[in-house]
Amino acid sequence: MRCGIWVILIGLAGCVTLNPVTMVRLATMNPLDADPGAIAVQLALPEGVGTVDGSAALTIQMAFADGEEVSERFELEDLPEGVWRVARADREALRALQARAVVAEEADRDGTNGSFSVGFQPCAMGYGPGVGARFSIAIQLEIGGRFLPLVNGARISDIYIEEDVEAVPACRG
Repeated sequence: MRCGIWVILIGLAGCVTLNPVTMVRLATMNPLDADPGAIAVQLALPEGVGTVDGSAALTIQMAFADGEEVSERFELEDLPEGVWRVARADREALRALQARAVVAEEADRDGTNGSFSVGFQPCAMGYGPGVGARFSIAIQLEIGGRFLPLVNGARISDIYIEEDVEAVPACRG
């Protein structure tokens, strides 16, 4: 099963331009071969925007040939430098889902498909983001590999409208 597109979300509605070179590279990857501890997302948020504790997660949705559909959520742990990886406690469960998908793919390649997404729920720090604030998202495909730009320097206003900003919860701590 090759996921044609890996969806990277940060829990904010709206449209931003994704880096086409990175998207092509992601489209050639098979997430069933990926070490759950190797894939990382780096999130560079502007001043005034944080993430709700425990909200960062990787979700895999699978559809099997027999009609069964599965959606599993794997918590991401926050590491230094705005980097997020699959929590150690969830890595075995992710490996088990990958193994199940491999078996299903071998039985019926065309009948098995899925998607891979990462989500974060934003929270407001202080007065929230300033006018002209920008954010970036990068993805690392292997441990020690470089982070590939997915969204680079997008305006926070591209994903927030004023009413949305007011609905964002305040960060704790």
